[in-house]
Amino acid sequence: MGNNIFSSNIHPSDSRENLYPAQRETNNDDQKSDQNEDSSHQPVQEVSSLLDPEQSQAIQNEDSKNNADADQNDWEDESGDYDEDDEEDLDELVQEVEATQSNELTSEVNKQQEEEESKIMKLGCQHYKRGCQKKCPECKEFFTCRFCHDDAKYLNEKDVKKSHQIDRHAVQEIKCLQCGTEQKVQQICESCGLCFAGYFCAICKFFDDEFVKKKIFHCDKCGICRVGGIENNYHCDICGCCYQLAMKDSHNCKPQRLNNDCAVCMEDLFSSRDPSVFLRCGHSLHSKCYSTYIRRNIMCPICRKSIIDPKAFEAQMDMEIASTPMPEEYKDTKIMVQCNDCSAKSEVNFHVLGAKCTQCNSYNTSQIQK
Repeated sequence: MGNNIFSSNIHPSDSRENLYPAQRETNNDDQKSDQNEDSSHQPVQEVSSLLDPEQSQAIQNEDSKNNADADQNDWEDESGDYDEDDEEDLDELVQEVEATQSNELTSEVNKQQEEEESKIMKLGCQHYKRGCQKKCPECKEFFTCRFCHDDAKYLNEKDVKKSHQIDRHAVQEIKCLQCGTEQKVQQICESCGLCFAGYFCAICKFFDDEFVKKKIFHCDKCGICRVGGIENNYHCDICGCCYQLAMKDSHNCKPQRLNNDCAVCMEDLFSSRDPSVFLRCGHSLHSKCYSTYIRRNIMCPICRKSIIDPKAFEAQMDMEIASTPMPEEYKDTKIMVQCNDCSAKSEVNFHVLGAKCTQCNSYNTSQIQK
């Protein structure tokens, strides 16, 4: 068998392995270069495997952090102004959601109010919602409430001899506004079964279908029905009327405090539907009357004492008087005044803007004769 021409690559004993030594050295150098180049591209894991575990873990954490920062920077660079637009869109979306929720809540509240109003009696007058009229024991005429009666038979009655007010406790008969049946005072119509009102007081002969909103209750000591809730009011035995709980320890007691007429409108305070305002001096006015009166007056219309604390405007009055000197002919003029607050008498300089009490420094004074 003849020799294979490629046997020199397989059998190192072949005599031709010593041929071309320069070429063999060149091949060896190329192989070493390739190995060095391959080793330079080995992954970090292979390099880190030569380190201790703590150093290896630190290198991996540093690489992860760098990669995350690079991703974040790339994302920010790519997003650009998109973040601001996205934030504005988010704000608009939140506002739309809040507006929708607000509208839904408003609609629900309105729906509840409509349901409550639908349950309220549609019959009655401008003062009360009720399904009956009262018969006055004196004039024998029917009126929806005592205010309607008093407007017609007391305030607007031309004949003074016939002028009168209704006694609510003396009412014995009522008339149904739905069927017209006259009957004794009761809550349910004996003929058609109509409930005249949700609230009925047999003592006051009082009907009102808006009792939930008004929180109506009957005060045995006052002898009439009040509003505001029995849990929010208390009866003062000295004053003879009901106060809010906040005034229990702060009001000035005065016997039969509300058993008189309002000094502004001359209408009764005790049984009035309008709330009363209690002044510093102890007198009372209707709240509406007080709001109108206080605009031009600082003195009680009954006793002339200050309605508000005199110290509240004392400094202002001092400044105005100091900046407004009197003419020479009135500069040294003396007058005698009496203080409406402390009742002290003083001799002071005359001034067109006012005279100051020398005892309590109040400007609520009146000029008197010497």
